[in-house]
Amino acid sequence: MNKLLVLTLLLSFQVLLVGCNKDDEAPNNGFSINGNEYATGFAYTTEGNGATKSILIFSSVDRTSTNYTENRGRFDLRFSDTLIPGEYNSGTGAFGDTFEFSEGIVVEDGVLVSRGTKLVFSTSGSGGFQSATATVHSVSLNADHQVTQIDIDYTLNFEDIIVRGNYSGAVRISF
Repeated sequence: MNKLLVLTLLLSFQVLLVGCNKDDEAPNNGFSINGNEYATGFAYTTEGNGATKSILIFSSVDRTSTNYTENRGRFDLRFSDTLIPGEYNSGTGAFGDTFEFSEGIVVEDGVLVSRGTKLVFSTSGSGGFQSATATVHSVSLNADHQVTQIDIDYTLNFEDIIVRGNYSGAVRISF
């Protein structure tokens, strides 16, 4: 009887492992789109950001280099005064209209040569966008209310695409 119980437990555990979907997790400092993972070890916000809006760009490369090929995710978070830890969702207007996740963007000698391949692109409700959520665990701002450090998890739902991502670290100001 004990052998049958152990065998049943092992089989149940194996089914549980097989049943776990890569879509359920995002890589550390990166995003996944329907199970394909993209590392984003760098984060940027744009100059002129500040109170009520933060454009967040998550990138696979240091964009201060003159030559690179980049995988990138971008979206806007909107808030009433300054970005604070908490839950944000598209149902409350906390996200802007543009979501862009691309791979293979090429910059040579500081000039954009190729916009790469769009994995997900939506502006003003196009592109099958359905909903978005973000949990800001912690955030640091400079005197101009621009994000300089963030710990964030996010999920974006489109008709047939799910983007799950997270980032924890420094955020640079990009021009």
